[in-house]
Amino acid sequence: MVFKDNNAGGVGGAAVGGLFGRTAGAIAGGLKFKEAQTSMLVADARSTVQVAAAEGSTKKADLGVGGLFAGGGGAAAAGGYGSTNEGKIIAAALMDNYNNIVKVVRNDPALQRNVGTLAQEAAAGGQRQAGAVFAEGDVLGPKIAGVKLLAQPADGAKEIGTLARSDELVVVGKEQNGFINVQGANGAGWVKIVLVTKH
Repeated sequence: MVFKDNNAGGVGGAAVGGLFGRTAGAIAGGLKFKEAQTSMLVADARSTVQVAAAEGSTKKADLGVGGLFAGGGGAAAAGGYGSTNEGKIIAAALMDNYNNIVKVVRNDPALQRNVGTLAQEAAAGGQRQAGAVFAEGDVLGPKIAGVKLLAQPADGAKEIGTLARSDELVVVGKEQNGFINVQGANGAGWVKIVLVTKH
């Protein structure tokens, strides 16, 4: 929330005059403006870097009217008032804010990815893979003794060697099929991501 103001401005007025010949009337009225402004930020969950920002605002007018009428030996009074709840002003500002940040994201190709429908994503199991995310140059180590270093990123590939718990591996390539490309003391190869951890 940037700010909210229950009385951001207004006008007031009164009029007195003859109505319909022998009838006298007085009318008073006023307008009061309520305003709110909000701000939203979108940040990358991994890096905490801000990737999008937008603001939203709304302004509503509350109207008050009152009157007194006299004539022919009698008098009558009437009044009315319309008030907008503070919560509605803030909610409207947040909705405007949300719409604006959606436009920011849609206009930035770097923040978009190709996805199917919800049914297609569910059937495909999404794009998630088990294990941590590592960057090139990270130093890793086996979680358990006996982890296999393979020639290809696939189960059943040729085995290059077996790793001990004390072995250190440096990430030299990208992830593929749940494996990560690493360089160790006994050579380069692939290990399962779920079996290694960052040192």
